[in-house]
Amino acid sequence: MDSLTQLVLGSAVAYVVVGKQLGKRSLLIGGLAGTFPDLDSIPLSLFNDDFLMLKHHRGFTHSLLFCLFFPFLATYLTRLISEKVSFKLWYWLYFWVFLTHTLLDCFTSWGTQLFWPLAPRIAFNSIFIIDPLYTSWILLGIGVCLFKPFSKRLLTIMKMSLLVSSVYLLLTLGVKWKLYYDFKAYFEYHNIEYSQMMTRPTPFNIILWSATVKTDKGFYVALRSLFDTSQQEQPLFIENPGVDESLFMDERSNFVRFVTNGFYKASYSKTGLNIHDLRFGSMANLLDSAPQFLFTYRLSQSLDDSQTKVVVQNPVVADTKLLFKRLWIRLKGV
Repeated sequence: MDSLTQLVLGSAVAYVVVGKQLGKRSLLIGGLAGTFPDLDSIPLSLFNDDFLMLKHHRGFTHSLLFCLFFPFLATYLTRLISEKVSFKLWYWLYFWVFLTHTLLDCFTSWGTQLFWPLAPRIAFNSIFIIDPLYTSWILLGIGVCLFKPFSKRLLTIMKMSLLVSSVYLLLTLGVKWKLYYDFKAYFEYHNIEYSQMMTRPTPFNIILWSATVKTDKGFYVALRSLFDTSQQEQPLFIENPGVDESLFMDERSNFVRFVTNGFYKASYSKTGLNIHDLRFGSMANLLDSAPQFLFTYRLSQSLDDSQTKVVVQNPVVADTKLLFKRLWIRLKGV
């Protein structure tokens, strides 16, 4: 999730755990702790290597091992500054802040390496990385508790804000389950036979969803809203001619393919092999001029370096205002 959401989630969790002992200071400590797991990107960025960022970001610092053992070190360092709170409470503060951070990221499309050092990432694909309806409840609770001294009433309010946001998070799974069957019926209506399907919400909501299905000839990307009453809208077809990828079969290249879960289109350019990631759908459904691929990994080989170089290319949208206008219109259903 976005940094603001992780910060306020950490603040709210810390207030529930040690608000009685630290009052409003717990909000600051929890907010800092809530952003800490994402700071793994700072040392990784020093290597100026997109592959290392791709492989290790949301890795160890988002694992169960980290959630269990790093709080011991964090607690020890904190106790050197203040012994007002017991070692046990400090541990539980850091444990729950780190764990909720990690579990929340599991609901996104990118996911986390929850069981590090095992390679697979856990990604439920049920919430966009920024969702105001999730974050706003926690912000509301913090807003109430920030300007008044700690009390049982405020503690109840903070717990309720976390409860409502958690229910909303579970709701995303229920909506995903429903839309899965809607997409299944939609592709049957269009006589599209597929081997795999991935679904995910479009930006900032859980009403309009996108699905990508894998076929023998390529991929189909479609949109469905909870308000849709018609299935006649045509899906976007992305042809996959199946280029020869044998020149890029090293460890790095195979890891990039592994990350996409097989949802990718390969193509060659002057720089080398391009792996176009299709896990996140396509914006071309909403805007013809938008790029078909949200992320592209450019693989290249150099004579003086035995390792394949990986460069991540992000999409460039010329008219984002029109794109989000189309998104809002499509969200209302067809």
